[in-house]
Amino acid sequence: MKIHWPEVKIPDGFIDAESYLRHLVYQGAKEKFVYDDNDSNVENLREERIGFIEHELEALKGYEPYLIISYDLVNFCRAEGILVSPGYWNAINSIVNYCLGITTTEPDSYFHFESFFLKGMDLYPKLNIQVDNTRKDEILEYLKSTYGEYHVLRAGVGHRKGHERVPVYDVHACGICIFDRPYYEIIETTDITEKESGKRTTVPKLTMEELESLGYININILGMNCLTPTSQTLQLIKQNKGEIIDFDHIPDDDPATMDFLASGNEDIDVIWGCKGIAKDFASVKPTYMQELCAINSLWTLNLYDDIDYYIYLVQNDKYDDRFELFEEIFSEMSRGLILYREQILCILFIMSGLSIAECERIRRQMSTSNNLSAKNTFLDWVKSCGGYDVDEAEKIWDYFMEIHGKVVSMAHYLSLTVLWYRITWLRVHYPEEFSLCYIKRTQRVCPAVSSIV
Repeated sequence: MKIHWPEVKIPDGFIDAESYLRHLVYQGAKEKFVYDDNDSNVENLREERIGFIEHELEALKGYEPYLIISYDLVNFCRAEGILVSPGYWNAINSIVNYCLGITTTEPDSYFHFESFFLKGMDLYPKLNIQVDNTRKDEILEYLKSTYGEYHVLRAGVGHRKGHERVPVYDVHACGICIFDRPYYEIIETTDITEKESGKRTTVPKLTMEELESLGYININILGMNCLTPTSQTLQLIKQNKGEIIDFDHIPDDDPATMDFLASGNEDIDVIWGCKGIAKDFASVKPTYMQELCAINSLWTLNLYDDIDYYIYLVQNDKYDDRFELFEEIFSEMSRGLILYREQILCILFIMSGLSIAECERIRRQMSTSNNLSAKNTFLDWVKSCGGYDVDEAEKIWDYFMEIHGKVVSMAHYLSLTVLWYRITWLRVHYPEEFSLCYIKRTQRVCPAVSSIV
């Protein structure tokens, strides 16, 4: 399918979007991964990291405009002091996103780019950008000024009854469509009155999904309620103490913050959006980010029995032995529990000898009518590889089929965990400013996502 990319500006000295993106990525990599702070040569990047970067850039050929648009948008937000989250959904699976600064959480060794973008199955490498909820109008206006007033539209939501379209339209919660030419030359639109603001807004008569099926792109920009008081806290710290806090680089191993999370303080429930999570943090007494991520994932999914089991494993220094073959891989991640899609992907990869891309394709087929064919492909490769017992592999597959509907993206939950952790760090180190801006202004125990405008 042809994708109708909007025109992106390429600075002088670059022949095309590919060369410009490559420059941006390696520029970011030199800043993040150099051996010596006084030497920013590419040669000082570790060979492994260069391999990951080149692998992703090869897969992204033809899709560079989307990454450049996202890079430019995040840079605009930071230049204007609009707080941006560490990442969202599977975006932190990509080292390219990290080098570009679109995400600020370094990819873990368990993360794989194919979870973010699988060529042949995904139309383009979609990004969801979370921002301060009160600054969203500025972002929409920036996109219009950059790509043209009539090249940018709020995405629409069409309503259906059965298989028939009901001619009632609404504004999509966070989608923004960017067109390669004026939208009135491409689609029909309609003006609606937004329920909350009462503003008149133009939306397409086609849904976001329908526009994507025609090759038009959108960017999801989610306004996060929790980022508003967080931004206010940072401003108040600067005003009161003259200190500028770099929210993107708050240390993730701060002992005082971990001690606070183990204290059971009721503010933790407010920050993390789960009434009762403070009690479980106190039971686990977390010392590293993966422990926080495991509890956060289980809480968000309401898997309370699994939370109790996880706490038991931590308190008794035990590991779930159902996957003892892979204990070394998953012991620190989740005490052996299979909580994440990335764990399933890793096990498929280790047992079959297939490429990560093929294993991700198979993993995605678990939730389709093609799952039996995917199972047979997996087992055939396990047999030909010869490293694992086929009967054991079939039992593992059957177990995955039972749980694949409830496991989550570790990248997504780790990005959220990092965000709540950084906000907690502010509570620990600047309690007065934090209390004034966050606790007293938070009316409910849920730092929810709201719409873009």
